[in-house]
Amino acid sequence: MLGRTLALGVLLLAGCSVESAECAGVQGYGLIIEVVDADTGKPLCDAMVDLAHESHNEALTSDGLDPCRYLGATSSGDYTVEVSRSGYETETVDVEVEAAATCSGLDTREISVQLTPTS
Repeated sequence: MLGRTLALGVLLLAGCSVESAECAGVQGYGLIIEVVDADTGKPLCDAMVDLAHESHNEALTSDGLDPCRYLGATSSGDYTVEVSRSGYETETVDVEVEAAATCSGLDTREISVQLTPTS
């Protein structure tokens, strides 16, 4: 058991390259988006989140493990995030996702988008 723990520690310290066998099948996201009410700070779990990147658009669904967070951006570059919900003003945010030397190949960014209730 100690031998496997040490071997795993060595692999983690050495790091795996994006091309290595340890990274095979790993899906990473460059953006983790949280949507909150601007007045209360409470999460809004049923927002519509659209992600635009160069030549494609994508409607995001909430992450099954955390229904108030949305995962997106599978490649580096500039993204436009548009968030809307009934009873709130639509908010648009521009975000850059950078490449990184991790299994996902991306430097994951967490952003919080605040929606303002309409009067």
